[in-house]
Amino acid sequence: MEFHIISEKQNPVMKRRELFAEIKYNGATPSKAHIQEHVASKLSIDPEHVEISKILSEHGKPEGKVWIKIWEHKKVGLHSQKSKAEPAKEAKPEEKK
Repeated sequence: MEFHIISEKQNPVMKRRELFAEIKYNGATPSKAHIQEHVASKLSIDPEHVEISKILSEHGKPEGKVWIKIWEHKKVGLHSQKSKAEPAKEAKPEEKK
């Protein structure tokens, strides 16, 4: 996967860097976990501080745009380890007396 930063902005209030990048890849659109690990390795930072906000793929092309937040202190966790939320429990109907 190729990774090219288009723009970078410092957000001192939120204590993060905000990146807008272009990616080129082979095959299917890479997962957030794959992009998170790739960005962290390219920028030599901890993957837990990298948040992939959005991936927008070009239709029919192996490329897309990615919005990334790099937090100074907040740990966002690894996308590959995030589990899906448990389904909501169904409420039991009230029993008639």
